Amino acid sequence: MSATGRPVHALFLADGDAEPAKGAEFGVRFVPVATDDETEERLREGTFDCMVVRADDAADVTEFAGRVADVAPGLPVLWSEPDADGAETCRRVRAVSDGSLPGARRALERVSEAVWTVDEDWRVTIWNRQVVELTDVPAASALGTPLQHVLPEAVGDELEATLEDAMATGEERTVDVEWPTDGTPVECHVYPEGDGIEIHVRVRDALRPADEAAERPTGIGGRPDDWLAVVVDAMPLSVVALDDGGTVTLWNGAAEETFGWTADEAVGRYHPIVPEGSREAFEANLQQALTGEPIRGREVTRVTKDGRELELRLSTAPFTYDDAEENSRTEVIAILEDVTERKRRERQLRALQEVSNSLNLASSTEEVAREAVTAAVDVLDLELTAVWRYDADRDALVPLAGSPDTEEAFGGPPVFPAGSGLAWEAFESGEYRIYSHVHEAERRYNAETPVRSELIAPLGEQGVMITGSLTERSFDEATVDMFRTLAAAVEAALVRSDREARLERQNERLDRFADVVAHDLRNPLSVAEGFLELAEETGDPEHFGRVQGALDRMDGLVGELLTLARNADDEPSEPVELDEVVRQAWAHVDTRDAVLEHESLPEIEGNRNRLTQLFENCFGNSVEHGGNDVTIRVRPLEDGGFYMEDDGVGIPPDHYDRVFENRFTTRENGTGFGLAIVAEIAEAHGWTVEAGEGADGGARLEFRPL
Repeated sequence: MSATGRPVHALFLADGDAEPAKGAEFGVRFVPVATDDETEERLREGTFDCMVVRADDAADVTEFAGRVADVAPGLPVLWSEPDADGAETCRRVRAVSDGSLPGARRALERVSEAVWTVDEDWRVTIWNRQVVELTDVPAASALGTPLQHVLPEAVGDELEATLEDAMATGEERTVDVEWPTDGTPVECHVYPEGDGIEIHVRVRDALRPADEAAERPTGIGGRPDDWLAVVVDAMPLSVVALDDGGTVTLWNGAAEETFGWTADEAVGRYHPIVPEGSREAFEANLQQALTGEPIRGREVTRVTKDGRELELRLSTAPFTYDDAEENSRTEVIAILEDVTERKRRERQLRALQEVSNSLNLASSTEEVAREAVTAAVDVLDLELTAVWRYDADRDALVPLAGSPDTEEAFGGPPVFPAGSGLAWEAFESGEYRIYSHVHEAERRYNAETPVRSELIAPLGEQGVMITGSLTERSFDEATVDMFRTLAAAVEAALVRSDREARLERQNERLDRFADVVAHDLRNPLSVAEGFLELAEETGDPEHFGRVQGALDRMDGLVGELLTLARNADDEPSEPVELDEVVRQAWAHVDTRDAVLEHESLPEIEGNRNRLTQLFENCFGNSVEHGGNDVTIRVRPLEDGGFYMEDDGVGIPPDHYDRVFENRFTTRENGTGFGLAIVAEIAEAHGWTVEAGEGADGGARLEFRPL
């Protein structure tokens, strides 16, 4: 069991079909994996306490430990062997490359000392090339074998006692012994390492023949020059040495990893990473460095073996030495830092700032969404991206825009009804959601979705923005941060666009209000004033009737004008039964001898008072134009809308569009606002309204959802 008392979670990889035995009895919960790809995927989840490998060849286990350390630094790797009763016996394998020191494995192979390590059971876990040369025992034979069996003649009383003391105390020890095969005096340094120890064996300089000791070159602080080579090779930055002709003389491990050429391929040839178009600049940099003028952090472009261009920061320093013929030579040490990814992120941030400015100039929510999707594709390389807007009338997330890949993959982004899918979950919670394995998410909208990974960014009350991948992908932290930045800009732009649209509609209503006040109210007011003067002059009471008629017309205009000026955006919305609204509106209108034929309509989300007014205006318009005994039918349409038609005189085709304009009327005393109000209420509820001819030649109005 772990220190917290919970079971130990261990990944288990075995040759063939072997399975771990009795894990539960020992507080171990094994999670089997079958392939290297599956192993790497599970390791990246970061939820396991250790990795258990069952294999016959210890060398394979040690190599595998190095690969595990690259993916999950610090994760213990255990080599498993089943006991006779089937229980697992595991011993720790030291992962040489733990991700903190690139090139450490290669450095270990290149040191001049013989180095090996043993675990707490004295089994060999590392056996470098120099040990092989010293002992003539191949690594494959040594790894996993108790040290006493590998070197029975080399582990004498004094060395064995020193090893046991270091193992027991955890303190470093040093002992001088004679190597048993040839009597060479050696110095053994013993270092505690994790659960085991590490032994370095070197031939003592003080006991070498004088001429041999004199021939050995020394470097920094009296250390051998190959020590400096190890340091250079272990550096995480690319280190390259060039002679005065630009030929490579040194190429460290980081250079191999960065550019793709091995040291054997690069050393002895003209600097291979210099692009054709940069030779002149390269030569200028080389000459500057050779003259002793250092270069610090200069930005250059270089190419890899597979043709990729990298952006790098170059620093140089010259060094002078005497060659074998005692001729003075000067070479240049170049240190190259790969800043390609950082530069790319900087360009993305600058581009996102420009996108943010552009979004603030967008004239509609649709334009905001289109620009956001374009930015995700062009700036962030997120090819499968779309934006959804929350539609209160439909109570759903409705797509505003999608990238070309969404059209190709799905035929366009889907609509997410309330409560359905991962998108709604993120919208409702207001939390970012990252799914590396969408097919494992229980609440995914489409069980057969081709999307394998997904990143969902809520846009406040506005909606969501989603990007995905058709292959499984782990979104790195930088990509997530960039997507968050873009989403924040999109949310702000949508809020601004929504606010400006409301203000524009308010201004339009105010303009109509002022227009009617300036023109339409002036006529009946002039009529009333004129007949009032006549009444005063003549005393004829008939003139007062004309005054009353003018005042009635003014009252009607003012009422309809206030309706148009009302801010529909601020009206409360709720579930409304349209059948009930139809019956209520019919009761409110003076329908005289008209007949209503009504079939059941659906429930919608809207404002009850406004919807009642819509039907009242339609019924009143049919009675006024169709006659006292007109028949009016209200019936549903297949697409979720509905229609109203009557058997009256109908609407001339050239008036189909004009009947919804303000102040358009064919009656002498008409206000011209009745159907204009109908059109505005319909638009506020997400409907279109069109005029046409009814089945009996009368007027027909069709209301359809957008």
